[in-house]
Amino acid sequence: MKRFLSILLAAMMLFTVLSLSACGSSGEGETAGETASTEEEHFVFKIGHMRAEGSPTDLDVEEFCQKVTEQTNGTIEFEIYPASSLGDYTAMIERMALGDVDMMLATIGVSLDSRMNCWTIPYLAKNWDEAREIFKDDGLIVQTMSEICLDNDFRILGTYPMYFGGIALAKEPKADITAMEDQGLKIRIPATETYEAMAATFGFMSTPLNYSDIFTSLQTGVIDGTIGGGAEGYYNEFRDLLKYYLPVNDHFELQFLCVGSSTWDKLSDNQKEVLTTCAAELEAKRWEDAETSQANYEQMLADAGITVMEFTDEELAGFAEAVRAAVEPYARQELGDELYDQIMAEVEAIA
Repeated sequence: MKRFLSILLAAMMLFTVLSLSACGSSGEGETAGETASTEEEHFVFKIGHMRAEGSPTDLDVEEFCQKVTEQTNGTIEFEIYPASSLGDYTAMIERMALGDVDMMLATIGVSLDSRMNCWTIPYLAKNWDEAREIFKDDGLIVQTMSEICLDNDFRILGTYPMYFGGIALAKEPKADITAMEDQGLKIRIPATETYEAMAATFGFMSTPLNYSDIFTSLQTGVIDGTIGGGAEGYYNEFRDLLKYYLPVNDHFELQFLCVGSSTWDKLSDNQKEVLTTCAAELEAKRWEDAETSQANYEQMLADAGITVMEFTDEELAGFAEAVRAAVEPYARQELGDELYDQIMAEVEAIA
């Protein structure tokens, strides 16, 4: 589904036209701002995201687009495509790099470069305070992601924190999850060896699937659950199929606001500045909202009849220790020893 945002600019544009006409009739020259505006090219950007229309993410994207349109005097407008209607995050990244999609707010997978898995290393942060430091814009992880993205023809304008992740199940676990014993259940994982090792550590069999295939696979019994998401995504997309939610905090979910390099290169300096400023405002607002949003969605899962298990800090620390040890060889292989060691050193300095 697409929505064309004109952002109710008709009145503003009419006012601008009348003002310019008045200046012309008085014989006065154009101001610098008016000259810049008339010289800037007009664009209608396709921007895609993964969440449903009307969701908090969708509303944030709409607000971002409105601000950009207003602050560029209508020279940048948007068509918003929610609910992965431009494809899942992998497809959007590929289309953005090719110039077929202009912008996205989505997670970033490893389809282009295995080092893009750096932000998904399990248990990097234990709490929201640590997450704010580990995933800050000038931190090693975001800077590394930015460099890799530029090498692949798109750029990160800002981050969008979502939640600490967990495991969603359509069937009851067969063993105490804290014992990390065989559960006799198969769960979907993102297509990385780190997630395969993590699933096995928790006692699950696993199969790699695209995010877009989870619903049908749950519905048909191909899988019994999924990992790699969190309460917000599970509630909005799979709640009718789920019985249990295990908030094991396995990873910290970030989404990234990105623009294709071919789109960016067309913009004037003023348009680039507006995009950058509005992206920073979106990021700051989301960091303020995200922790409360996670708690709200976990409660919404419970209200929907899904059993939300609870874990103590000691149990979560036990998960972290076991999973980190299991995934380290695979994370080193994906990232390289140097990058892995640098990230873990930064994490340990923050903890």
